[in-house]
Amino acid sequence: MGESIGDRIKNQRQKQDLTLAKLAEKSNLSASYLSQVERDKSTPSLMTLASIAEALEINLRVLFESEGDQIHTARAPDRPEETNARSPVVRSQLTSPEGGWSLEVDRLTLHPEALCLEFQPHSGEVLGFVLEGILLIVIEGEQFELEAGDSIHYDANQPYRLCCGGDVPCTVIWCNSPPRYDSAASTPSQRL
Repeated sequence: MGESIGDRIKNQRQKQDLTLAKLAEKSNLSASYLSQVERDKSTPSLMTLASIAEALEINLRVLFESEGDQIHTARAPDRPEETNARSPVVRSQLTSPEGGWSLEVDRLTLHPEALCLEFQPHSGEVLGFVLEGILLIVIEGEQFELEAGDSIHYDANQPYRLCCGGDVPCTVIWCNSPPRYDSAASTPSQRL
């Protein structure tokens, strides 16, 4: 069994001769919480891990990789892509469904005339970043309108729906942690 994220945080902290108190101060987290994370008694969110990595002045990737981990690249012609013009979304997988990764990242293009995508609640977190167009997202009845450059991050343990909100396609980077990789994760729904 490989190193846990808690082990990697502790090793990085000790390499830098940082106490838990000093890391807590740099990351704006409590020392007791960091101790629980290092001992794998608490599972930090992706945003919390990003704060810890920033405080340790390391790339977030260091907390997920171990020696010998594979690196996955997705070049434009290699990406599996749904190209059915009647589909509500064109999906390009940016991460590999193989290898036990803890993050799934897709590039989604939603078309203005298409039905919304509806997602059932699932455990984990979702992060979306709008590259172009307008994204309408409804989370448990509350509607958000996001434009190019806007992002949203939330607990996926609630139903949500995605729609293109303008006259031109909307392209977003969509992240799920843990991965969902099943194509049945979403179904077309009605327009907003």
